[in-house]
Amino acid sequence: MFKHFIAVFGLALCILLAGCGGEAAPPTATTQPTATTLPATSVPTQRPTQTTALVSTVIPTQTPVPVLPTETSVPPTSSPPPPTDTPVPPTETSIPATSTQAPPAIESGGLGSSIQQWESRHGPPGKKAIIGTYYENERYEVVSFDSEPIQMIWVTYGDRNPVSVEDARFESKQLIPKDAKLLKSYKAVGEGGDPTYTVDLYSSASLATVINALPELGLGLDRWKGAAPGTFQITISSYSFLQDKVPSLVIFLGEEEK
Repeated sequence: MFKHFIAVFGLALCILLAGCGGEAAPPTATTQPTATTLPATSVPTQRPTQTTALVSTVIPTQTPVPVLPTETSVPPTSSPPPPTDTPVPPTETSIPATSTQAPPAIESGGLGSSIQQWESRHGPPGKKAIIGTYYENERYEVVSFDSEPIQMIWVTYGDRNPVSVEDARFESKQLIPKDAKLLKSYKAVGEGGDPTYTVDLYSSASLATVINALPELGLGLDRWKGAAPGTFQITISSYSFLQDKVPSLVIFLGEEEK
């Protein structure tokens, strides 16, 4: 009986000791928290994968925003209209050019050329003469009616500085159209034997074109004095009291018999 009591008491004591601080059995029961740590390790691995996916998708949608240069390109489209306004003035300035009818071109040292061409060679005009204008200290008298091409030229050497007939003829050839062709030359004597005229008669096609382009004189007047269009005459006057030298010559349209 007593042995049975001791056996029961010992069993109870063992149970009591196991409930208060046993070594093997209790640790196995508390090891369950280690099983809960496993999901904790899996959670962080899944969250990074989700954040990376968000980052990759958000960035592409925000980066296309720089397409806004399409809005900045709109101002250049508004600037082209001004160039269309600038070409308009040239069309307006060209209208006066068509209204002013320039005389046909002629290559001439004087007769048939414009006053502007003459003054480019002989300088500005001097005082007015009886029917023309003086140039180079009255050496030349040029006749051009209302800015028409030159139709008459006097060359004056004077009694103090007369020149030979040959020198006068040489200068006269510098004052006529380049396409002039000599028709005839002859001499004539004035009343009383003085002066002696040396006459050279020419024809120029370009001169005929230039002069015929002018309006008619009216009143039955003829610029060619009855001669064929393009005809002009050079008359060189020499005097005996000047030892047959020339104080003057004249170039004019048409023909005058001496």
